[in-house]
Order: sequence, then C-alpha cells, then structure tokens
Amino acid sequence: MSTYDEFQDRNLNIEEQLVKRHFWFLVDEFKFIYNNYSFSSDTILIEFQIGHKLPSILIYRVGEPAYMKLLLDRILQYFEGSIADQNIDFTLRSLAENIIYYAQKFQKYSHKIIDEIDDWWIPVQLFQYRLFEQKYKDAGQLEGFLSGFKRDHDYLKSKGAL
Repeated sequence: MSTYDEFQDRNLNIEEQLVKRHFWFLVDEFKFIYNNYSFSSDTILIEFQIGHKLPSILIYRVGEPAYMKLLLDRILQYFEGSIADQNIDFTLRSLAENIIYYAQKFQKYSHKIIDEIDDWWIPVQLFQYRLFEQKYKDAGQLEGFLSGFKRDHDYLKSKGAL
C-alpha cells in the first residue's frame, strides 16, 4: 500500500509538500500517478497551479482537447448548485488552509469526479459555456463571446450539447 511519505519529500518546497500531503488520497484510493504538481490516471489529469494564497486546480479529461479543461471550482459549482462557500474570503486564509479546504471538497466528490466523469463532463462544459455566454450578454458583448468561445461552441456542438 502506498502512503504519502513526508520524510521522503522534506527537500521539496512547501507548496508541493502541501499538494502531495493533502491530495495523496488520489494515489492511495484511485491509483493515480503523481508527477510535479499533477496527478494522472488513464482518464483524468489533475493539475495544480499554486498562487500566493490559492491553488487553481485544473481537471483535464484524457483524450479531450486541453483547452476544454475545467477548474475544480466550476465542477463544484455545478455539483452544489452555487459557488461553493461564498462567505469565505480565501484571501484572508493561508495557502495551507485553502489547499486543505479544496482537498476536503475534492475528497467529498472524488468518486463522482473520477468514476462518473462520463456523466458530468459535457453537462459541466455546457454549464460553464452558458455562464460565460450570460456574462457577455449582460455586458452587451455577445459578439465578443461568439468569436472568443468559437472552439468551445464547436466542441459542444460536436458532442451534441448545442
């Protein structure tokens, strides 16, 4: 059984240690492979981009265009029906606290995210597309949306979602 070994990683920077420590369940439970801020399986790549206070967690579906990646935040918004924990000011929290928060959220939905990707991938893509479409429409910039999101439109159309 593989478990996260903090002693082995003592020479890594603190950001990578935090990612590995709190998301190592992906290796233990789901047999993902870890490499340089990324966890991967045959179907999903999870990439971490670490900011000063917040991680961006990007979800790629293997075999799909990289530009169709999704932020974990958007997936959670779709699953939960709203932006998660709107009353939390993440900028007032430490990077460690925010990574722990996202690890707990990811773990809560891990089976759905990983095992049921076929069920949610296109609906979340369409959900995101419609959110951006509405923002551009509200700003009176629908033409900008149509040109800027053409490949997203073409992708969703090719999947029968539009």
